[in-house]
Amino acid sequence: RRQRQMCIRDSSSSGSGDSGGDLLFIFIAGPIFIFAPVVRAALEKKEQPWEVKPTTKRPKLHDIAKRDPNFSPVLLEDFLFELYSRVHAARSDADSLARLSPYLTPKIQEALSRRGGRATQSVEGVVIGGMSIDHYALKGSTDHIYVDYEANYTETIGRDGPDKRVGFYVRERWTFTRATEAQSPSPAKTLAFNCPSCGAPVSNDEDDKCTHCGETNWGGRYAWRCSSIHLVEEKSRAPTLSEYVQEVDGPATTFPAGTQSKFEHLLKKHHGGSAKVFNARVEAAYHGLNDAWSSLQWDDARGFLTDRLWLSWRYWIRAYSDQDLRNEMREAKLERVEIARVDSDPFFDVVVVRIYASAIDITVHAITDTLVAGYRNRRRSYSEYWTFIRPTGRDGGNSDDQCPSCGAPLAVEMAGRCETCRVKVQRGGDFDWVLSKVEQDEAYRA
Repeated sequence: RRQRQMCIRDSSSSGSGDSGGDLLFIFIAGPIFIFAPVVRAALEKKEQPWEVKPTTKRPKLHDIAKRDPNFSPVLLEDFLFELYSRVHAARSDADSLARLSPYLTPKIQEALSRRGGRATQSVEGVVIGGMSIDHYALKGSTDHIYVDYEANYTETIGRDGPDKRVGFYVRERWTFTRATEAQSPSPAKTLAFNCPSCGAPVSNDEDDKCTHCGETNWGGRYAWRCSSIHLVEEKSRAPTLSEYVQEVDGPATTFPAGTQSKFEHLLKKHHGGSAKVFNARVEAAYHGLNDAWSSLQWDDARGFLTDRLWLSWRYWIRAYSDQDLRNEMREAKLERVEIARVDSDPFFDVVVVRIYASAIDITVHAITDTLVAGYRNRRRSYSEYWTFIRPTGRDGGNSDDQCPSCGAPLAVEMAGRCETCRVKVQRGGDFDWVLSKVEQDEAYRA
């Protein structure tokens, strides 16, 4: 699993010897911010995209939170992730794309509908392998965020001859804008992708105004709107997954003041003041994910991950499968955990931990079990930053038995969408800590 972190190089503790020791949880100090999940791919060195430098700073979104009491970094990333998937699935159909018009400028809609100059009949299998907010800027009365995506999708293409299916791997940068006076709605309303003004299903007139309330989302007046898309790369071949990249030393963990008290507060809130339950959850997630990944039984990992992270890592399950490969983390051992950052937003409590672990990390041919990368008799030591989230409380925007978008009896399918209207459903009830993002220590930005 260590060979599949996209968009960045290998990092963390170096070493090839066996590293033992009892499991030790160290709770020290540090602040927090949520990032979407990413996974490691051993791309060809000359083609490694968007390499993250250790000096790169994390985008500061505190100014948005000061103006918007409901602002949630977790929810923002869920929105950005879901919108990307919906847009690509809809871009071959004008009516479907029009239903997303509040979140895309007319110029963007036009560009998407003719991407690549191909006669695209349909787009399916949209899977995001990585997404990150790379930059934030305040320009006048508008907030701007710049989001990097890496994904794949399959197009059915046809014009005069028979249709053919082509899989594409892409890297894109999307720019989103939102008015500084805009206020974030609840998770249920955010992920319904209805009119951002009145919440009704999208139905716009020729002036791009909602036929229900007469409002428009021009300039991101009510919600984030994509104003620019830069297609960095689009190719019809998979990433290289058969290289072994050596670990390098990562920087020491930094612990800003106040994290210990924040963490103790969350322990009292969720676990009666005891760290044992949280510790056990981290350990269970570590072993559960490695077991599911190595066995290719990815459904077994569902309970440990957000929908967004589960879907992202499925991208790499597919990539390995397409190349008849299997990456295995044998004898995986969690050696130490440090609390790096802690925070809460209006909807989620968040804890970022830095894990120190080791495993025999190999890639084999799935049919013959022939070794393709790694060493069968050598342990690999590494560290990563894992972001865990948990609801602060029940979201009052939806009930347990009704879809917040269409009002139908709530039956949620595997991808987390209502079976009736296909809208993403954010359940606000109690559930355990789930993993929202994994970052390599070289890429982690304090």
